Amino acid sequence: EAANLFALVRTARTNDGTPIRNVVVESLALDGNTAAGYTLWRALADAVIHLRFTENSVVRDVRVRRSFSTGIVLENGRDNLVERAVVEDSRRDGIALGWERDTIIRDSIVRGAGFGLAGTGWGEGILVNGGWDIRVEGNLTENNVGKGLHPAGDLTIGGIWLNNVSRYNGINGFHYCNNNFAVWAVGNDLYANGDSGIGGLGLGGEFGDRFNVIRDNRIHHNQRYGIWINGGMDNFIQNNTIYANSQRQPGRFSEVLVGAAYTTVISGNTIQPSVSSGIAPPIETKYLVAMN
Repeated sequence: EAANLFALVRTARTNDGTPIRNVVVESLALDGNTAAGYTLWRALADAVIHLRFTENSVVRDVRVRRSFSTGIVLENGRDNLVERAVVEDSRRDGIALGWERDTIIRDSIVRGAGFGLAGTGWGEGILVNGGWDIRVEGNLTENNVGKGLHPAGDLTIGGIWLNNVSRYNGINGFHYCNNNFAVWAVGNDLYANGDSGIGGLGLGGEFGDRFNVIRDNRIHHNQRYGIWINGGMDNFIQNNTIYANSQRQPGRFSEVLVGAAYTTVISGNTIQPSVSSGIAPPIETKYLVAMN
């Protein structure tokens, strides 16, 4: 076990264009030992495990607890793997990728991100900011202050988020963001989250969210909407099972809310509200109608 306020495993901060290959971080238990009231965390940018410019590298069977910032970060690399990691009570995010390409996060657990920051919305479970063709598969994110699963902005292009469980998070179970292109959310179980099962699709950015696919997910018992489509275009919501959302106030929130969206396909879904409501039909399109 180790306790420190600085990165415990870190590759180069800067790079001349030569990748760092075949790094293996395996079978470690790392404890940042951060107290809930610690206030200087914003000045500490590096994660406990922070790999930059790596290729064909692996973070496997590690346990990170009470990190002062994000638990595990990989950025500006490619063909990397995070596997069977457990990140608990990180002050910022659990596992984060930044501008990675063809990297995989699988069979990992993130719980309690945003430790000590309740009510701030800060603290994502698994965050992917920018990058290409990322695969996030078979993970569990739970009890995080912010969102559970988050393909973030900065042109996140391609990839699949497959067979994950995201539950009991403070905001959305799965959250799209600005400039998401061709990000597939498939076979996930998204339930009991503090806002919506899936939210943020079409939030904006220079291009908006386009060509994304949401299909074959189970989305249920979330506090507000099952799926909240903020906007975007050329997106597909198909063959999902969506039921018993609007737990905050039964009958107040629709199972699917469609905002200012264009050429969005919603088909083949099984939708069952917890109660019948004239206020919130199963699929709410009033904003779409007003826009057109």
